[in-house]
Amino acid sequence: MSIEVSYSSTIAVQKEENNITLDETQQTKNEWLSSRHIERYLCILMKDNNNKINYFKTSIIDFNSFRPIILKSTAFIYNVGKHWVLISNFIPNHQYDSSVWFICDSMYKVRRSIYQKLFKKLLPQQDSVIIKFMNVQQQRGSDDCGLFSLAYFISLYNDEDPTDTLYIQDEMRQHFNLCNANENIVDFTQRETKNNSRNSSAKIKNTFQLFLK
Repeated sequence: MSIEVSYSSTIAVQKEENNITLDETQQTKNEWLSSRHIERYLCILMKDNNNKINYFKTSIIDFNSFRPIILKSTAFIYNVGKHWVLISNFIPNHQYDSSVWFICDSMYKVRRSIYQKLFKKLLPQQDSVIIKFMNVQQQRGSDDCGLFSLAYFISLYNDEDPTDTLYIQDEMRQHFNLCNANENIVDFTQRETKNNSRNSSAKIKNTFQLFLK
């Protein structure tokens, strides 16, 4: 799949403000990833982006004065209320549709009102969007949503469908620390690959329409 990209101005701001130290990035068990942890990790990944993906830093966006550039390959990690999810408008092997957005949530919950508020600001000209929750691996416990969201993002970055992968959750935090220390982002350790011959409907957990007007 050919993925287009055009950096929005948020990327430059991200690199300027992203002054978190290496010691601050090291994660221990039961520690929740902050926006700065996630943004530094993705900044390392995206420094050699090679036109793979359009990413913007939602934590600094003022939707009243700035509109992010939405392309056919946009993805971002978003806090829906003390919980990180991956939101994108593309998934490998799914036909692109500008009205369809995909959500990878490691602790699946609909949160309709939160998504409606987000997309009203993100897509002010659209009347509605279709939301598709992907049937991705679910986490154990309540602390690793940021790690799973990063894992899903990196799968997209590598042109892989996150629904086809099972990650080794017990090794994710150690992997995160090692990649940060080396400033080299690679796939999170995978236990196995699911049956990627499943039809598209089996990869979707839930679908609903959000009206934005």
